[in-house]
Amino acid sequence: MTFNQHRLPYTLLGLVLFVMLFVMQTRPAQASEYQLGLQTGLSLNSASANLSLEGGMKIDDAFSVVSKFDWNPWFDAQDFNTSFKAGVLNIGIGAEYRFFNDRCRTAVYAGPSILLFNTALDEQGSTGFFVEVQPISIRWPLTDDFAIRLDPASVHLVVPVLTGIPLISFQYRHSVAVEWNL
Repeated sequence: MTFNQHRLPYTLLGLVLFVMLFVMQTRPAQASEYQLGLQTGLSLNSASANLSLEGGMKIDDAFSVVSKFDWNPWFDAQDFNTSFKAGVLNIGIGAEYRFFNDRCRTAVYAGPSILLFNTALDEQGSTGFFVEVQPISIRWPLTDDFAIRLDPASVHLVVPVLTGIPLISFQYRHSVAVEWNL
């Protein structure tokens, strides 16, 4: 068998799964006007994690106004004794657009970013800004009121210190979330 003959069953399986997940389901994944979510993930390019509480309100069938409280601890691989840093707290508001019968979404957030630890140059409590872009998220509804979401790659610009030498963290995050309709 050639390489293309081996690949054909996997291509067909992928196509069948796509049709089952996105085309065959006719009911929307979200029926409620309000939603609440809990998200967690990692950034590998800028060693950090995140734990977020999200909320939102639908404006119409596709658009929602969303908010987020995002704790973003940082890790230092050079010093294992003090490798964990409290990181920043990002508080954002933004917009979300859902498509493919609520199975996919795109979201953007922006807001203040608060430094939660002292650095050699900056004090805890310094406040700057953050911007987050989630180009695509994939949602799997488990019930009418509960869904699991995968954010395979989101981009974050976190700048908690704007004075002196700015403290800037650019992160590519990979995360999962659970969502509830209220």
